[in-house]
Amino acid sequence: MIEDRNIAILGGGNAGWLTALFCKQIFPKSNILVIENENIGPIGVGEATTPHFVDFLRDLNINLRELIKETSATIKNGISFENWNGDQKKYFHGFRETGVLDNFNVEPYFGNNCIDFYYKSLILKKLDLNEFTYPAKLSYNKKVNLNNLNFALHFDAGKMTNYLKRVGVRRGITYVNDNFKKVTCDSDQYINSIVCEKNKYFVDFVFDASGLNRLLIKNHFNVKWNSFRESLPMKKAIPFHLKSKEQINPYTSAIALPHGWMWNVPLQSRIGAGYVFDSNYIDENQAQKEVEEFLNEKVEVRKVIDFESGCFEKFWVNNCMAVGLASSFVEPLESTSLYLTVTQLKLIPFYVNHMFTKNNFGYDQFNSIMLNSMKDIVNFIYLHYCTQREDSLFWKEFKDKTKPPEKFSTLFNRIKNMDMNWMDFPIHEKAMAYFELYNFLQISNGLNHFENFNLKGYEEINPDIEKYKKLIDFTIDDSPFHKEVL
Repeated sequence: MIEDRNIAILGGGNAGWLTALFCKQIFPKSNILVIENENIGPIGVGEATTPHFVDFLRDLNINLRELIKETSATIKNGISFENWNGDQKKYFHGFRETGVLDNFNVEPYFGNNCIDFYYKSLILKKLDLNEFTYPAKLSYNKKVNLNNLNFALHFDAGKMTNYLKRVGVRRGITYVNDNFKKVTCDSDQYINSIVCEKNKYFVDFVFDASGLNRLLIKNHFNVKWNSFRESLPMKKAIPFHLKSKEQINPYTSAIALPHGWMWNVPLQSRIGAGYVFDSNYIDENQAQKEVEEFLNEKVEVRKVIDFESGCFEKFWVNNCMAVGLASSFVEPLESTSLYLTVTQLKLIPFYVNHMFTKNNFGYDQFNSIMLNSMKDIVNFIYLHYCTQREDSLFWKEFKDKTKPPEKFSTLFNRIKNMDMNWMDFPIHEKAMAYFELYNFLQISNGLNHFENFNLKGYEEINPDIEKYKKLIDFTIDDSPFHKEVL
C-alpha cells in the first residue's frame, strides 16, 4: 500500500472532487489536498451523465438516495433525439437492459447476451424501435425501472460539486481556498510544490482539475493540443434555464435546430437547457433568437461558452495528470465528459506503481489508452451528424466541410451494410471509454443509415419479437412513473 504521499488536486468542480474522493479511497494513508480558488467558478453545465457515472458513485460508497435529494437529481434512461433528419420524428438512444430483459439467445450459436440480435431483427423488419424496445417505450411513458435498465442521472452541477465537497471533507480530504501562482520542479521537471498566494504546498503527485484554464497541462507543461474541429466544428454554446413541467422526463432531449442542437436536461426544480452551434454561420444573438422562436418564449442566456472539441496529446506528464475539462472536451451530445473522467480514474489503479516513480513506459501506455478512447468517442459523435437534414447552409455543408474522423469511413460502410458485430468495438485498440454495437444500432437506425441487410442464419432469437414485446409491455405497466420515484 502507498503510504505518506502528498497528493494534490488543483481545482474543484465535479471532476476535481471525484478525483479527490477516488484518491482517498485508493490511497487511504496518503494526504489528499484540494486547492481551489472560490472566485473562479466552475463552468456550471454538464448536468447529464451515463450509467458509468452511477457505477462510479457506488464504487465510492456514495449514498445515491441522499445524492439525488441533495442535488435535485432525476433519473436518465437515455437520450431522445428529435428532428435530426428534418422530418419532425424522434428516436431514442437508450441504456442497456438488465435482468430478465437482457436474457436473449440465438440458436444454435449463442446462449446469452444477444440483445443486439433483437435490435437487428427489429430493424430488418422495419419495426418502430420506440414501440418495440424497452428503454424507449418506458421513457416516452415517463416511467423508470431501476431493476431492469441501467440508468444515469441528471443533476444540478453546482449542487453536485457542493455535495461531493461535503462528503470529501467528512472523509478527511483537506480543502483550501487559495489562488494559484506557480509550481516549482526538480531538475527532471517533476513538480515538488504548488505555490499559491497564501501558502506553498509540497506534493508528490498533482492532478490538474483546473477546467478550461488548464493551469498545469497547458500553461506549465505546454502539452500539444489535438483538435477535433475538422470533424466536430461546433464552437459555442449558450446555456439557459427553463421552467419544470408537471411530468419530468426520464431522459435528456437533444433537439436539432438550423445551426446545431439544443439540449434539455430535466431536474427536479428546473430544466437545464442550451444551444450548441457553429459560430461560422450564426452568432450568439442569432442563436438566442432561433431558440426563442423554437420555444415560443424568451430565454435568459446565462453565459456564452467558447469551446473546441479536442484533447491534449498527453493526459499524464511526469507526476501530473489532467482530468475533466483540463484534459479534454468533446461537445456534450452524448454526455461523455464525466464518462471520460471516471474511466480515466478507474484506469489509475493499474498504474499505481508508476505514479511515484520516473517510469515513462507507464505514462506512455496510459496516454495511448486515453487518446484512443477520445478517438472512439469522436467517431460516435460524428455519426450523429450524418443526417438527411438540409434545411440550412450548416446542415447542407456539414458533410462536405468536415473531415470524417480516423477509421470512420470504413466503419460507416460496414454500418450501412449491417456488416458489423460486437468485435468491431472499440474501434481503436485498447480504448477504455467507447460505445458499442448496441449504441451504434440505435443511432444509425434513427438516422436511416442502413442500406443492405443480411441476418441469414441468425433468425432464431429467443424470446422472439412477439414474446419479448409482451414482456416489455408487462414490465412497463408494472413500473412507476418517474415523479413517483423522485
